[in-house]
Amino acid sequence: MKKRTKYSVTSMVISLTLVAPALAGMAPSPSVQAEERMNKVPIEEIIQGETQTSKPEAGDSFRKDDRPVKQVYKKEKSKKTKQVEEVDLKDVHNRGILIEVKESSSFSTEGYEVNERPLAEALKEHNFRLLEVKEDQDYHQVLQRLNADPAILTADPDYISESSYVPSDPKYSGQYQYDDMNMEKAWNVTRGSEDTTVAVLDTGVYKFHEDLQGAVLPGYDFVNDDANPDDNHGHGTHIAGLIAANFNDRGIAGLAPNTKILPVKVGDSEGKFSDSDVLAGIYYAIDQEADVINMSYGAYHQSAAEERALWKAHNEGIVLVGAASNEGIRGASYPASYFPVISVAATDRSGDKASFSNYGTWIDLTAPGVFLTSTSYMGGYTSMSGTSFSAPLVSGLAAMIIGENPGWNPDEIEWAMEKHGETPNASRWDEEYGYGVPDAFEAVTSAAVDLSDDVSDKQETSFHLEKGQPKRENLDTPNDSDWYDFRVDHPTTVSVDVTSRSDNEDLVAVVYNRYGERQVFDSGWKGNGESFTFEASPGKYTVEIYEYFNHWSDESYVMEVNWPDHPYKDEVVYEQEPNEFPSFATELSYDQAGIGTFDPSDLDYYEVDFPYSGSVDVTLASNADASSIDPEATVYTDNGEGTMEALEVTPTQQDEEDGVKSTTATIEGITRGTHYLLVKNLTGEADRNENYVLSMEYNEKTFPDVTGTWAEPYVSYLSWENLMTGYPDGTFGFHDAITRAGAATMIARELDLPLQEADFPDVPSHHWGSEYIGALTEAGILSGYKDGTFQPNGTLTRAEMATLVVRAYELTGQSSSTFPDVKADSWAASYIDTLTANDVVKGFPDGTYRPNQAIKRSEFAVIMAKLLSDEL
Repeated sequence: MKKRTKYSVTSMVISLTLVAPALAGMAPSPSVQAEERMNKVPIEEIIQGETQTSKPEAGDSFRKDDRPVKQVYKKEKSKKTKQVEEVDLKDVHNRGILIEVKESSSFSTEGYEVNERPLAEALKEHNFRLLEVKEDQDYHQVLQRLNADPAILTADPDYISESSYVPSDPKYSGQYQYDDMNMEKAWNVTRGSEDTTVAVLDTGVYKFHEDLQGAVLPGYDFVNDDANPDDNHGHGTHIAGLIAANFNDRGIAGLAPNTKILPVKVGDSEGKFSDSDVLAGIYYAIDQEADVINMSYGAYHQSAAEERALWKAHNEGIVLVGAASNEGIRGASYPASYFPVISVAATDRSGDKASFSNYGTWIDLTAPGVFLTSTSYMGGYTSMSGTSFSAPLVSGLAAMIIGENPGWNPDEIEWAMEKHGETPNASRWDEEYGYGVPDAFEAVTSAAVDLSDDVSDKQETSFHLEKGQPKRENLDTPNDSDWYDFRVDHPTTVSVDVTSRSDNEDLVAVVYNRYGERQVFDSGWKGNGESFTFEASPGKYTVEIYEYFNHWSDESYVMEVNWPDHPYKDEVVYEQEPNEFPSFATELSYDQAGIGTFDPSDLDYYEVDFPYSGSVDVTLASNADASSIDPEATVYTDNGEGTMEALEVTPTQQDEEDGVKSTTATIEGITRGTHYLLVKNLTGEADRNENYVLSMEYNEKTFPDVTGTWAEPYVSYLSWENLMTGYPDGTFGFHDAITRAGAATMIARELDLPLQEADFPDVPSHHWGSEYIGALTEAGILSGYKDGTFQPNGTLTRAEMATLVVRAYELTGQSSSTFPDVKADSWAASYIDTLTANDVVKGFPDGTYRPNQAIKRSEFAVIMAKLLSDEL
């Protein structure tokens, strides 16, 4: 980051600020890297409340965001933290476990005591496999082992969901729902479009019903794995009729009669839905380019794989609608309560909440759901109640809006329905009704939401905040987020205040530092906003603001950041002028301050102890007359023999503001240790009344193939310590095996051993690692092979790594762990045991150590960083 210095320079201040990576709480994760803010699944590295009534306090230290999709956390315990002992096998289909294998990974069922079951091609194409745990095996232990397998992205029980309906009197009861939704006026505008498709994930559809002629597309039956998604239960046909029954002067009228129905049979004759069939149905609907997916089923378990699939559908422009369930409780059922799904509760004939309808903070909309008449799978008509039948009314309305506005995304379509919703108590939103029952006419004729002045929902285009300058903003649509950035130039305590003006918004703030690490702050309930502080090092920070349940509001919030002024802004630490000879240079710590003036032909030397290697930006600012000075700052390195050589200085920026002239230059080649900083005036015309300000800041050291990975903080730490460097093309070699010479070089550097040439026939004196190999050999830490060679370019095995690390750092201890592939009498057994006892390395999930396997550069970086840093 290039800094602009602006001071009132009546006295001179020198401030050297060195920024070290904040590397705390980092560990490898099975998650994949995020795409955009739209995506979100639960993650564990958060500040998390215990229950719905116990909100978390302000965030602790920064944590790395390893989420697979959206940057968010869950207040309730997520699937990731749930103990497998809680799984009730009566809720699991055929003792099944649905796994998703990571791309470019291979997985074998060997050693798991499972049978592989048939699975739809729609899931196989997305790396899913269905496993059946054998009857004589402990289901929970197998599930736990699969979740720990590094080749597996997700492993979830193949749970069973049930359709969300309440059996009712089959007598025809009229279609009062259309009055509640102002449908007759809406039909004067549109009755849907033949180009719009609603995928009905349900028990199938009876396509030969007289009121569904021409409305039903070919679909698929994932229960029986065939192309005949006929309905042998009735639930799916009832839903299809509510959406798209024909206007044909007989029977009933569907809400969007011109819309097409894609039947996706995922429920059996008993109205039960297995997760594996549901997941296959979601991916099938995506592949068939459906516009809306209706999901009128539910259960009280979460599936990471299902949620990932739903976010994929949402990101591809599909509107997702789910039934809130029918237990009449404040309980979140799924899939309706996943973040990208519109959760629909039910109202009765009077417009009040139906007695059976679930409610809670996740409810988005309501629609009539009591005694709704629709098409029967046996021909004729029947009347049923349940949130199952409220959901398709919203799905049909969404299809109508899509037909009128094909360019709108799912959030804009949801917003149009919610913007024009009405609750019985006239509240903007509440837990029983969400935003209320939508007025169909207002929704289909709605103008697009105005986002012209919206703060960016992308981190890379965040809105810049100045200290102490409040910003008023809205969360304009469902799933909206607002990104801000600000910069601090010295270690300080930053306060963030987000003042909410809406009584129905539960705002969350997520703060990211420049290394991608984050803190989550969520200490207030609805309408309370967020107010918190955190300790900041110099650098750029970004903040994401979003509503926890993805609601939106017409009411704005106000965002403001503040921190104390630099502690040395008006303070002089060194009263005397810095010395003009390097041998008597004024000692200056990077967190101290000093004074300096532009005397004629004066030389000011500072002695600075740099804790990290890398390149540094130096900014020199002065209020002197630009014509009378020509300032220069140079950094010299001492070669240990009294001779100093100037490091490369690259001018990068010049500014002049309010009479202060500043020049920024990048100094390459800083190494950890003592350096001398020289400030001088090249014109020789200034006097003691003309002062200068000097500030310094490290540049980030990044590798494109490491950024965003679990190893990033460990590699960054070693890079700053100048113990591990990258390749000439700027990459680190994340997946490359580390060579014996590379490992020797790193440890010899860290131990600061006396260098000497290696005495091996295959290590010539000109080899880049010769002196480091010789140093380790002389110290008795590393030896060659029996044939007298060292093989410097050979890969380091895990057994050799254990021996090298234990010897180099004189580790001791014994472990109770054993590895079946490490023989007790092998040459490396004792070293592997000691390394395990020190918790530096562990075996693989299958219980092996794999001593002869080459170790990667990234893996070696993690091991070394853990050894050398108490913070990692």
